[in-house]
This record gives sequence, C-alpha cells and structure tokens, in this order.
Amino acid sequence: MPMLTKATFEVKETYHSIIAANGVLEATVSKIDNAPSTKLLLNGKTPAGYAPALYSKRLKQDLLHAAKLEKYPDGLDVDAILPIFYAELTKPLPERYIHSYIKTGKGEIVILAFVPYLMELLDDPGVTSFDGDTTFKGVEGKVNECKLAIFAKGVQRGV
Repeated sequence: MPMLTKATFEVKETYHSIIAANGVLEATVSKIDNAPSTKLLLNGKTPAGYAPALYSKRLKQDLLHAAKLEKYPDGLDVDAILPIFYAELTKPLPERYIHSYIKTGKGEIVILAFVPYLMELLDDPGVTSFDGDTTFKGVEGKVNECKLAIFAKGVQRGV
C-alpha cells in the first residue's frame, strides 16, 4: 500500500494547474489523470507518482469540484444555465449557442441549444440522414439530454 501523506499547498496548486490545462467541463478525475497534458505537466509521471498525496481519489475529486465551482459560481446543475442563457441573449443571433430556456408547469426545464451555422445544414439537400443521441450529459444532476447528428454529403462526414 502506498504511503499516504497530506497534500501540500504546492501539490494542490500543481493539480489545479493540471485541471486548468484540461478544462473542467465534463471533467472527471479519471479523465484528468489520463490526459496527455497531465503527463506533460508532471514530466512523464502520473499524479500519484508525482506526489503520494495524489493517490487519494477523494482529494482529487474535492480539488476538481472546487475548480468547477470556481469556474461556474452559479452551480453545476441545470438551474445554473439560466444566467448563461441571459448572457447569450446579448450576443448576435449567429453567435448564440443557447436559444431557448423554458420551464414547464411541472418544473421540468427544456433548453434548446445549437450552433446556427450547423442548424442551417438541416435544410441542405446534401443531408442524407439524421441521428438522435441521448448518451451525452453536459451538466451534473438529473438531466435528459438529446443531441442531433447529421450526415452531409458536402463534407462526407458526420457534423
């Protein structure tokens, strides 16, 4: 069993820089630990090989959670999207990503988000198929998310 030690300020700052290099959106401890940039920042070592305190998955989860709350002070659940939606309303239509935020009578929330340029491809005669996917989850919490993928002949790949 590895020797467990307390994480020093320097170890926490190093792991914080690793998280920053990978980004916090949809990040997990496993994704952070296995990212190519992690080994680059730690001179080829794993986090646990760099500092024994980083054997603790709980410590790494706490550091990642703190980084997420720092980046998203409104929270990590679906209600935190409302301030982001209001910020999107100030952008011109072609630059918006979130286009609609609706709260139903039952308290359910429906958010319509898309890149306008890609949505225009739906009218393109070169689009031969559509595919719906509900396996992705961009926010934490109880969320049903659906993504639409199309195949366009113009680019000969999925968009």
